[in-house]
Amino acid sequence: MVSGPAASGDEGPYWSRVKVFFKMVDPRNALLGQSDVDWARQVLSGRAEHPPSVVERAQDIVQCVVHPDTGLPVSPFFLRLSCIVPANMTLDCLMITASTPWQTAGAQALNQCYNAAHYWANRNHTNDEPPVRVAASFTAATASSVWAALRLQRAASAMQGAAAVVLRRSAPFLAVAAADVLNLGIMRSNEWARGIAVKRRDGTEVGRSRRAGAMAVASCVAARVMAAAPVLLSSSFALEAMERAGPFRPGAALASLRVPAALAVLGSAIVCAVPLTFALFRREATVSVSWLEPEFRSLDDGNGLPVSQVWYHKGL
Repeated sequence: MVSGPAASGDEGPYWSRVKVFFKMVDPRNALLGQSDVDWARQVLSGRAEHPPSVVERAQDIVQCVVHPDTGLPVSPFFLRLSCIVPANMTLDCLMITASTPWQTAGAQALNQCYNAAHYWANRNHTNDEPPVRVAASFTAATASSVWAALRLQRAASAMQGAAAVVLRRSAPFLAVAAADVLNLGIMRSNEWARGIAVKRRDGTEVGRSRRAGAMAVASCVAARVMAAAPVLLSSSFALEAMERAGPFRPGAALASLRVPAALAVLGSAIVCAVPLTFALFRREATVSVSWLEPEFRSLDDGNGLPVSQVWYHKGL
């Protein structure tokens, strides 16, 4: 299992990380199993020579399937990042096309079910979360997203003109953003309450840091909200435009293709937005020891030299 700086170095600069995430959201990687991981690890073990293309494919399999903390494939498969495109196309389409309070509540609840499970499977595994905390996270996130979506819909119905359209079409994103903060914040509260493992350059764990845990959760929340913005806003306003003018308007020849067209916009937005936003933060992040608790500021590298930065796994 690769950890610490090795993993961080492999991630490279921003555009290299974007390329990695483009591979990670490829739905074809969702069905890779333990046998594929075993093959990839055998190739990467260096016991035999392999062409560069084979080595690259082996690296891709490990990055796309294996959780950095556990060394095991993320399971079940539909909670991997490679399933985020089909899953979110379906859930986001339900949210932006919901027109009644019950439809809105149901779409938001389904979305939070998936989000809670996805966050759980891809979290930092330093601490075990008790089932009661998982239930609390799901309940709070679902209640907040449903409440926010319904309140925004009600507010939009009381308004007129462009302001009403903007608020109504922004409601799915605003509700999801509010829920993401609660869902991730509660689901992974042990990370900022008890701390996560931080490591030296050689991968040796040197302790647990609550501040590093808070940074990990905050960066994940930021990435999730930034990824949701272009996806939900672009598709929602595209659907509004199709409903108002052109061949997609109600009663027109292509009216029945509005939802498929919205799905196409959703899929394109997800494929682009997720890699571009998730790559802003390294999965194996570094932090200066001056930003952490006092006990980390006197660390040495094992040879008496001071350590200026440490590594931690951020999660997704």
